[in-house]
Amino acid sequence: MNMQHFLEILAYSIPLLLVLVAGIWGMYFYSREKKRSAMEKRRLSNSSSVLKIRLQAYERLVLFLERISPQQIATRHQLQGISVVELQHILVGNIRDEYEHNLVQQIYVSDEAWSHINQARLWVLNLVNQSAESLEQTAPAQELAMKIVSGEMTANKNNLVEAIKFLKSEVRELF
Repeated sequence: MNMQHFLEILAYSIPLLLVLVAGIWGMYFYSREKKRSAMEKRRLSNSSSVLKIRLQAYERLVLFLERISPQQIATRHQLQGISVVELQHILVGNIRDEYEHNLVQQIYVSDEAWSHINQARLWVLNLVNQSAESLEQTAPAQELAMKIVSGEMTANKNNLVEAIKFLKSEVRELF
């Protein structure tokens, strides 16, 4: 094999090798981009799923606050034949049960939102207990129900309303 023949083979082989290297290099970057794109889609899907879960948590917490509102708790129970102290125990127990049922929602909301939830719950409990303490324990439960509702109406600050407003504002920030 002479030198001329060798140079001809080399002249054809170098472009062929370059095309081969470029093809392999292109396939590598294509597969890498495809993986990155799939990961991005998965991340977007996960963020969409998380957003749905967070929205459900906010919905549940607003529902919790509505369920423990003085108007709701005072009118939800059969008041015939029970006393103030009996209704007080029922209401405090219901508020506690509702709260315990929604404890896990704190994972999905800000610490400040959860603080508002707790302040609202404590405000309602305080309203129930103070209303009950201002009445005779053996008085009819209807008196406690009316006292609770009037206490809410005359309150300087309604932590329950403030908590709902705060939750709504946080939900708006999610979008």
